[in-house]
Amino acid sequence: MNPTNLYDHISFNISKLVVGSHSSSFSIAISFLDQQMQDAFFSIYGFVRFADEIVDSFNLDDKEVLLKKFESDYYEAFRTGISLNPVRYSFQKIVKCYQIPDDLLQASIMKLDSAFQKVNFFRDLKNDAECLDRQYFPEMTNQALDDMVKNVIMGDIEKDFSSARTGILNLPKDAGMGVLIAFYYYKRSLRKIRNTPATKLSNALLRISGSRKMALLVKAQVVNKLIMI
Repeated sequence: MNPTNLYDHISFNISKLVVGSHSSSFSIAISFLDQQMQDAFFSIYGFVRFADEIVDSFNLDDKEVLLKKFESDYYEAFRTGISLNPVRYSFQKIVKCYQIPDDLLQASIMKLDSAFQKVNFFRDLKNDAECLDRQYFPEMTNQALDDMVKNVIMGDIEKDFSSARTGILNLPKDAGMGVLIAFYYYKRSLRKIRNTPATKLSNALLRISGSRKMALLVKAQVVNKLIMI
């Protein structure tokens, strides 16, 4: 293995580690893809997750500046093909390999990640508020979460899922299965959130059971086959 391939291998594995640390459901879904497609989706999700960390994890006065730097560093890595940040490096490799248009990166792929992240925010509502003193939904800035506010946020998430669905249906055959699994996992979580009163969300068990995940897996297999006929 030459040095470049070794660095490629390390970079893709680091992106996989990032995804696995943040979303077990998404990691399970991606595992149904072939190795090349796994590298692609781990790299994309890992890159977006790192952008989210700027907002989620760092106590900075001007996060907008850091986000702009994060974006400009990506475009520099894309131009040169080099980055000592393994997640950024693997992401630009995938963008080039699949010739992903920049406007697509800013639209459908990001819509799906946005929907996933918002569902995760609901699932971790209590820990984020009580342990980390974080509040991710601007609708809740000046008021507690009630059913009216929850419904507004839910509508926003549904729009993200709807926009992402169009992109999923246009994915290559070997990519559709893994993304559909993740799509159905998170849609199921969204249904549980919708059916839970706002006042009980902090203490509600919103995870998907093993048997339900298996049922959604079968559903994704059937739908993916029908889409490709």
